[in-house]
Amino acid sequence: MAARKAREAAPPTQLSQLEARLTQGIPPRGVVLRGDERYFRERGVELIRDRARALEWEISMHDSADPDFEEGALLDDLAAGSLFSGASCVVVRNAASLLKKSGRNQSALTRAVQAFLGSDQVAGSVVLCADNLRADHAVVKAVQAADGAMLNCRKLWDSPPPWKPDPRQTEVVLWILSRARDFSVKLTPDQAVYVAVATGNDLYALDTQLKKLRHAGQRSLREVVQWEAGGSPFQVAEALVGGERARALAGVEALFRGGFQDRSGARVVDEIALMSILMGAIGRSLRQGLAGSVAAAAGADPFEGASKAGLSVNHRGRDAFMAQLKLWPPGEWRARLDELADLERRAKTGGRVDGADFVRLACRWSKERAAASQTRRGRSEARAGSSRR
Repeated sequence: MAARKAREAAPPTQLSQLEARLTQGIPPRGVVLRGDERYFRERGVELIRDRARALEWEISMHDSADPDFEEGALLDDLAAGSLFSGASCVVVRNAASLLKKSGRNQSALTRAVQAFLGSDQVAGSVVLCADNLRADHAVVKAVQAADGAMLNCRKLWDSPPPWKPDPRQTEVVLWILSRARDFSVKLTPDQAVYVAVATGNDLYALDTQLKKLRHAGQRSLREVVQWEAGGSPFQVAEALVGGERARALAGVEALFRGGFQDRSGARVVDEIALMSILMGAIGRSLRQGLAGSVAAAAGADPFEGASKAGLSVNHRGRDAFMAQLKLWPPGEWRARLDELADLERRAKTGGRVDGADFVRLACRWSKERAAASQTRRGRSEARAGSSRR
């Protein structure tokens, strides 16, 4: 039997491991900080840069998103090394676009990093930061072959795992408690849950809240930590389509009051943009549900039908999907798609569409209403069968 793959450590643990490695010697020859949590990427850069400064290395910072960025200067730094010290630390932020292939050819930066890692003529370290970089990318493999460090700087989970449905055990809450100790702020797990829910999954914002609590004096937690969290249009869509009325209502309110944080870390608050993303997510879920429902009604595999519409779920998701199919027959899925189409048409033709429209959808599409409708259909069918007899 093949050995089970070791579970990857959470990002804070990976950063602690990098910090321990740095205290024992020089920075790794190559470091990749990949993932959509900018907070962890920047923390990794800070750790490596501090160690390079302590070693009196020359530090070169490059950012492809900077208007003054010059790829030629970056490639020169990797090829020539330091002019004023024994080694250099070359940091490249937003490196993903620079590492993309051109047809079948590796990018100039990929080739330069490979040459740097394989050279004994240029001393130092190269650090690549990318929000989206495949684990099997050529430059990642080169860094690993050079005994470098690769950190997965993903976002922390802000919902509890199904096997331990305790909100105090989410990664975000555990991180808040750990970070609070760094600030000498005393928080109970329940208070940490409130900070997480009120602020959202934005580690920079959470850091700011903890700094405010450090200087709070006699003020209460809720006086200091004001509610500013937004919502997720994808989670709202999931709740709406799944008929979870209470969760959908809370999500709609949070989304249209506080916006949501996108992959770049920016907060989207424009109402038109929010509605566009939300309606797109709802539409995808409804089309998947309709495809699965039609397949099930025909005696085929509902997942095979839904997968053609883009559905991809784990075992827990399969159970939830099957429960939805039992509540809504094909006709109901089509009716809900028609409702959404009417909403989209109104929005595109200048009609007024806002959060209240999605509140109405949450009420009309609730499981309770679907179950009541199903019961009425069953009674009608039973009466019709009785009268035929």
